[in-house]
Amino acid sequence: MSPMSHDILLCNPPVGQVNYPYIAIPLLKSLLQRSGYRVAVSDANIKYFNYARARGEGLGKEANRLNSAYLSSNPSGIDPGFTRDWVRAILPLSSVFGFSVVSPQSLPWSISAASEIKQQNPEAMVVLGGAFFDTVSAHHVLSKNSSIDAVVFGEGEATLLEILSRNVQRKHLARVQGLAARSWDGSINVNPKHEFVKDLDALPFADFSCLPLGDYLNWRTGLRVLPILGSRSCIGKCSFCSEKARWGRYRPRTPGNILSEIEYQVKKHRVEMLRFNDSLINGDQARLEHLCELMIEARLKVEWVGNARVSRRMSDRLLQKMFQAGCRVLWFGVESGSPKILENMKKGIDIKEVPEVFQRVRKAGISVLTFWITNFPMEQMEDTRHTLDFFRNHGRHIDFAHFSEFHLHKQSEMYNHPDQFGISIQGLNEIGNPLWRYCPEPFRNDEILKSVAPMYTNQPRLPWDFVGMM
Repeated sequence: MSPMSHDILLCNPPVGQVNYPYIAIPLLKSLLQRSGYRVAVSDANIKYFNYARARGEGLGKEANRLNSAYLSSNPSGIDPGFTRDWVRAILPLSSVFGFSVVSPQSLPWSISAASEIKQQNPEAMVVLGGAFFDTVSAHHVLSKNSSIDAVVFGEGEATLLEILSRNVQRKHLARVQGLAARSWDGSINVNPKHEFVKDLDALPFADFSCLPLGDYLNWRTGLRVLPILGSRSCIGKCSFCSEKARWGRYRPRTPGNILSEIEYQVKKHRVEMLRFNDSLINGDQARLEHLCELMIEARLKVEWVGNARVSRRMSDRLLQKMFQAGCRVLWFGVESGSPKILENMKKGIDIKEVPEVFQRVRKAGISVLTFWITNFPMEQMEDTRHTLDFFRNHGRHIDFAHFSEFHLHKQSEMYNHPDQFGISIQGLNEIGNPLWRYCPEPFRNDEILKSVAPMYTNQPRLPWDFVGMM
C-alpha cells in the first residue's frame, strides 16, 4: 500500500440524528492521536443531510422537524452519486477506513461505501464498528459483504489501537480481541471479546473540533449542544435490553474527571447544553450528588440532559442540587403502566411509586420526559388499559411521552430465552438482526397509545430540539 497522509479515516455514516454530533468518533480520534496516529475524520452523516436538504428531499423547513424527517428517510435510497463523490474525496487521505455504525439505518450505506472504496482502491482496508455490532451480526455482515475486511464489536478503543499497531496486516488480525476479521483465504475469524476499559478516567476527552459543529441543527439555531459520557453500562436487569451483555458491569467516571471535561468543552466550544449519553445518570447517586456539588462550586453556565432510572432514592435535596448544577431534563424509561408487563420486563420499578417521583422531579424545576414500549410480547387489552389509566391519572406530571414499538435485541434475556417471553426466533435478516414472531400475538396498542396518551401530558417547557434520545 502506498503511504497516505493519515493512518486511518474515521467516518460517521448516514442516516443518523443531526441535532447534535455523536461522541464515538471524536473520542476515538483523541485516543488514537494520543497514541501517535494521524487521524482524518469525515462526517458523511451531516454531509448527506445537507446534500439531501439542498435537493429538497422532503426535509421541510422547521428546524425541530428536520431531524425526525431525516431519520425516517430510506437509508437504501441514498443517491449513489453522493457516495461515489464522497469516496473519491476521502480516498487520497488514507488506506484504512473505519465506519462507526450506531444503528441499522446507517449500515446499508456503510456497506455500499465500502464497496465503492474497494472498487477504487482494492488494497484499502475497511473496518466497521459501533454500537450496532455483536459477534453474531459481525460474522453475518462479513459473510455477506466481501468489501468489509473486519468488524469491531464491544468497546472499540483498545481493539482499534491494536489493529493500527499491527500495521494493518490482515494475517495478524486473527489475533486481535474484539474483532471479527476476514483472512487471506476468505475464512472469517471471530475472536473473543476484548476486556472492557476498567478506568474510564483513563480515556481522553472527546475532540469535537474534527466535526462541522455549525452544521448541526441545534447549533444552527443558536443552541450549542454536545454529548458527554459519564458512565458505561447499567445497573438494571431489564429482560428486553442488551446493555449489560454488551458493556459489562456498570462503570462510572469520577466526578472530578467529568467536571474537567465539562470545563474543557465549555471553554473550547462555548457549550450551552450537554447531553449525557449514559444509560442512566443515577446509577451511583452518591457520585451524581458529588458531581452536582462540583458543578455548582465551579459556577458553570451550562445546562444538561440525561437518562435516569425511576427511583424514590432520588431525594428532594439531590434533585435541587441537580437543578442548581444545570439539569433541566430527565428521560425516564417507564415502558408500561401494567404491573404484569413491568414484571415481565424485569424493570424493577413499582408503577405506584412513579407519580410521586415525577412530581418531585418537576417540583425541582426539571422536565420529565418518558419512554414507553408498545406491542410488548403477551400484552393484552387489560395491560393497555392500565397504561392509559396511568396517563389519565398522572399525565399532568409528564412533559413528553415517546412511544417505540418493541424490537428484539440480540444478547438480551428475551433473545436468549424466547419461549419464556412469548416469542419465537426465526433466524437473522440481511444485516444480522433477529427475525422473530409473537407467540401468541399481543394486543396491538401502538396507535391507541400514541394517539390517546399524549393528550394527558404537558407541553415541553424547554426548547425542543436539544432533547435527542441518542
